[in-house]
Amino acid sequence: MDKLQKVKIILRESERWFRAIFNQTFGFLGLMRLMGTLMEEN
Repeated sequence: MDKLQKVKIILRESERWFRAIFNQTFGFLGLMRLMGTLMEEN
């Protein structure tokens, strides 16, 4: 397994953890860009 494959696996797992926490948060939670554009909400 080369370095790029390891990084992809780590990134995938990190995103999985983020999504689990983000989607289970009670109440409204959103990610916004610096310019105020809503990128994602739960």
